[in-house]
Amino acid sequence: MRQVLDIKRLNSKTIYFVITGLFFIFIVTFFTLFISANPVSSLTYLLAFLLFSICSIPILIHVRIKTFDLLEPIYIVLVLYFLYFGIRTVFILLSPPYISTAPNLDTVSDMNIINLALLYTIVGIIFMIIGYYSRLPAVICKVIPRIKFIWNERKAIKRIYILYFIGLFIRLFIIQQGLLVRFGVRKVPVVLVNIMQIFAQIPLYAYALYAVYFFSVKGRRPSIILGLIILFSEVGFAFMSGWKGNFIILMFILLIAYHYGLHKIRIRSVLIPLIVVLLIVFPLVNTYRYIYPILVQKENVSILNVRGFFRVTAAVLERMKEYSLMEYIAFSFGGFINRFAGIDSLSVTIKRTPEAMNFQYGRTISWLFLWPIPRVIFPNKPNLSFGGVFGVKYWGWPEEPWHGSAAITQIGEFYLNFHLIGIILGMFLSGIIYRLTYLYFIKKGIVDKRISVFLYSFAFVHLLRIESNIAMAYAGLLQAVLFGLVIAWFLNVRIRWR
Repeated sequence: MRQVLDIKRLNSKTIYFVITGLFFIFIVTFFTLFISANPVSSLTYLLAFLLFSICSIPILIHVRIKTFDLLEPIYIVLVLYFLYFGIRTVFILLSPPYISTAPNLDTVSDMNIINLALLYTIVGIIFMIIGYYSRLPAVICKVIPRIKFIWNERKAIKRIYILYFIGLFIRLFIIQQGLLVRFGVRKVPVVLVNIMQIFAQIPLYAYALYAVYFFSVKGRRPSIILGLIILFSEVGFAFMSGWKGNFIILMFILLIAYHYGLHKIRIRSVLIPLIVVLLIVFPLVNTYRYIYPILVQKENVSILNVRGFFRVTAAVLERMKEYSLMEYIAFSFGGFINRFAGIDSLSVTIKRTPEAMNFQYGRTISWLFLWPIPRVIFPNKPNLSFGGVFGVKYWGWPEEPWHGSAAITQIGEFYLNFHLIGIILGMFLSGIIYRLTYLYFIKKGIVDKRISVFLYSFAFVHLLRIESNIAMAYAGLLQAVLFGLVIAWFLNVRIRWR
C-alpha cells in the first residue's frame, strides 16, 4: 500500500517552513484566545505578539540558512528583551489586579503608558537589529588592530591553579571586610571598594581559563578533581553573594568554553541548565535572602564561617521543604518572572519623566567616560550605578534606609536622556557594539582561539546586562576585558599587536 506521506521526500526547507508555520499558528491562537478573554487589553496583547515576531525573525532566518550560532549575542539579547518586555507584559495582564513591581505604576489606569512602552521597545529593537546587521561593525573591526597571543602550554595550567588559589585567599580576605556577600557590613573606605571588588574576581577568571583549557586542549586534560573543586567553590560563593547573576555568569562561561572549544551546542542542550536555574537556583537564592536576616537576628549566625554557612544552608533547605509542589512551582516561576520587570521600569520612566527627573541629555551616559579616573583623583566622581537614584526618584523608595538598586534598563536610560530619538540612536549603537564584540573576539580579531574565547566569555555576560544602566554595563565590559589581558600576561601569554 502506498504511503500517504513519504517523509524521506520532504526536504529540510519544507520541514522548516511547516514547523515554523505551525509554531506561529500556535502563538497566534494563544494570543487570540487571551485577546478575546480580555478585549480591553487587546492592543497590549497585539503589541506583545508583534514584539515576539520581531525578536524571532533573525533567529528563524539564521536557523534556515544554517549560520545560526547559539552564543552570538544578538540571539540571547533578543530573547532577554522578549522576556523583560513581552512575557512580563502578558504576566501582568494575566495576574489580576495587574500586579506590577513598580509602586508608581498603576497597570489598570496606566495601560496606555504600557502600550507606549511596548511600542518604543519594538522601535528600539528594530533599530538594534539594523545596527547589528549593518556594515559598520565589520568596518570598525578591520580598523582595530588584531592581537596575536602566544599561549605557553607547559606553564598555563599550573599558573591557572596558582592564580585560582591566590585569588581565593584574596576573596576570603575581602569577604571578611564586609564586601561581596549579601548583608555584609562594610569595613573599608569607599575608595578601596572598587579595587577590592576587581581583585575578588581573580578566581572567576581562573575558573574561565580552566574551562577554556579543559575543553580545547588536544592532549592530556587537566585534573577533573581540581576542576570540580573550583566549580563548587564558585557555586558556593555565588550562593553567599545572594546575587542570582553570579550563577548565570558561571553557566555562560561553561557553555561558551564548551561551545567554541569542543562541540557546538544546540538549543535543547541549553534548556537543561536553564531549567535548573529556574527551578533550583532562583528559589534557593530567594529563600536565602529571606531566611538569612532572620537567622542573624535570632541566632547571631554568620555565613562567613563554616558552621554558619552550613546552618544557613540547612535552614534554607528546611524552608523549601515546607512548600507543596504547586507552591514550589509558583514560587519558582514568580521569582523568575518578577526578575524580568523591564516593561515596569520603562513604563514608569515614560510616565514620570520629566516630573521625577528632567531629561538628562547625555549626562548619565557620560559617566562611562569618568570610569577610568580613580576616585582618589576625583573624589566627587558620581557612582556609575544609577539604580539607587532610579529607585528613589521613580519607584518611590525612601532614601534611608537604602533599599538597593532598581533596574532602569538600557532602553529606559536612552529614553531618559533623549526621549524617542535616544532609543533609536542608542539601540542602533548597541546593535553595532554587540556585533563588533562577536566579530572581534570570535571571528577576526584574536589569533589564539583559547584566549579569544576566554575574553569573549566576560564580554558576553556584560553585553547581556540590558537591565543595567549604560555606564555600569559598559564600564564593566571594558574592565573585564582589560583585567583579562592582565591575567593573560600572568599566564605568560605573550601579546603582539598586528
